[in-house]
Amino acid sequence: IHMQKFVKKDFCPSYTNKILFDEMVLFIEWYLKKYKKIELSNKEYEELITWIEEVSKKVSSQEKFFVHRDYHSRNLMIQKSNNPGILDFQDALVGPITYDLVSLLKDAYIEWDEEIVLDHAVRYWEKASREAAKRSQRAAGKARMASQKRETSRRNEAERVKRANDAASRRSAEKRERESKKLV
Repeated sequence: IHMQKFVKKDFCPSYTNKILFDEMVLFIEWYLKKYKKIELSNKEYEELITWIEEVSKKVSSQEKFFVHRDYHSRNLMIQKSNNPGILDFQDALVGPITYDLVSLLKDAYIEWDEEIVLDHAVRYWEKASREAAKRSQRAAGKARMASQKRETSRRNEAERVKRANDAASRRSAEKRERESKKLV
């Protein structure tokens, strides 16, 4: 979460719906066809593509953060400070917050007990939820301040216009009075 929230979003390209879709389609090519030697019927293929489209849309609708995309045990190093040291982030994108969590918990090189995976997922979710609440509160505070600033500016402008109109009315009244004295 620390890395995700502090790396600037303009640091890397966006994880578009197309990129996500293209990566998910690799499941068909590499896992089903090449590894499992499964050939899908046209109907199965279309159903799977529809499912992939739906999943990629939902994932793409999540709030966007820095996504390492290769966040697993072999790319994490213990250091004297600033742990963990993180390697191999050249493919990083701005994308869905859940991507790196799945990458770490479903690590290709380590098999975690389900209990550990669930515990870490829940802890992450709780911490991410607290961070999201803080962001929402900050955003609401900023919006409130901006609204107050606009309201103050509106009032100041209205007061300035009123003073200008009052001054113009006084000048006009004074001018009429002077002109009426001249006539008398």
